[in-house]
Amino acid sequence: MLQKDVKPSTVNYTIVIDKLFKERNYGLATRIWGRMVSLGCNPDVVTYTTSMRAYCIEGRLNEAENVLIEMSKEGLTIDAMACYTLLDGYASIGQTDNAVSNLKQMTGVASVPNQFNYFILLRHLLRRRLAEDVQHLAPVGVWDAIELTDVFGLFDPNSGVYSAILEGFSEGGRAEEVTPLVSRMKEDG
Repeated sequence: MLQKDVKPSTVNYTIVIDKLFKERNYGLATRIWGRMVSLGCNPDVVTYTTSMRAYCIEGRLNEAENVLIEMSKEGLTIDAMACYTLLDGYASIGQTDNAVSNLKQMTGVASVPNQFNYFILLRHLLRRRLAEDVQHLAPVGVWDAIELTDVFGLFDPNSGVYSAILEGFSEGGRAEEVTPLVSRMKEDG
């Protein structure tokens, strides 16, 4: 492209960087990123989120958080997708406490978090807790063990959220507990 005097755009570079990250070729991805910047083509939120996702997939959450910090330093607005990427990264490796902590820190930052971010976190909390040894607990005990009350303190759940929770219990082999959970949901408002 450069030989034909056609300048690649941020989108072009981001596509290449994304492909390299997916191939786990971090060194070349970083060099291409540097070349992009040296040619005056600045990375955007999508470029940063692409690198965050790659680090999260590898379980390198410190690097993913550093990317988020770099985005802020560059004056970019952290969007819902960047928020999702980090939350999902933590929750995917079982660090839901870190996911909740990051969610609390992100609350009120620009357009994040949104309902989708909460759905992701709830999904992971349900999977983690229902996979653990909570079979001996009554439905209300499971509700508390899943830490839903803590997450609900961050946002107002709607019917879609409750449906996702009930679906999670049904898929988790605890369908018989759905009715008592509905009662608990009504009590919680």
